[in-house]
Amino acid sequence: ALERETSVAAEHPALCGHFPGRPIVPGVVLLAFVEELLRDARLRVVELMQVKWRTPVSPGERLRIRVDVERRRTARFEIFAGATAAASGRLRCADVEDAR
Repeated sequence: ALERETSVAAEHPALCGHFPGRPIVPGVVLLAFVEELLRDARLRVVELMQVKWRTPVSPGERLRIRVDVERRRTARFEIFAGATAAASGRLRCADVEDAR
């Protein structure tokens, strides 16, 4: 399993206007953390098969991202904000060198 802990600073440019008065971290920012974790393992995202958004993530919340990669290059990911599951999903990945 690949794991990382991180957070999104209140000054992150993606939060501007998303949403004024009660900012939440956009899903694309959360998916970028998953992609970065895979890239560090020399893998790249080929297809996002399924995503389930469970609860909004606020700036500054401690995030724990976990990605389990199976032999067939199918990966399952979970993103936790504290003890709460914020998102989960499945994706297909390939080696960075694989152009397919």
